[in-house]
Amino acid sequence: MKTRKTLSKRVKITKNGIILKKQNRTGHLKRKWSANKKTRKRGLGAVVSKGYIKNIKQMLGKSGSKITLNVVESENVEAAATETKSNSKATTSKKVSKKKVAPIEKE
Repeated sequence: MKTRKTLSKRVKITKNGIILKKQNRTGHLKRKWSANKKTRKRGLGAVVSKGYIKNIKQMLGKSGSKITLNVVESENVEAAATETKSNSKATTSKKVSKKKVAPIEKE
């Protein structure tokens, strides 16, 4: 069966077989949202609900064979995503941090 290209562009399958999609209602008219909220909603973070997994697996064809039927709670995925973000920030901050040098006193 041929892959449905529109679906393959809108969905990401993780290495553990979890399907991620973009969240709803993130188009326009978001002036009231804070910058932090806009940033959080921008990426692929929503987990596809259990009822759609079988349909998505069929539509993706060969690439759908990687999908497992185990559904992970969206909180766990968000927690894992924030951990990886915090770890990457920690490593970058270590690279950027400089040693403090005492000022030289003139006589």
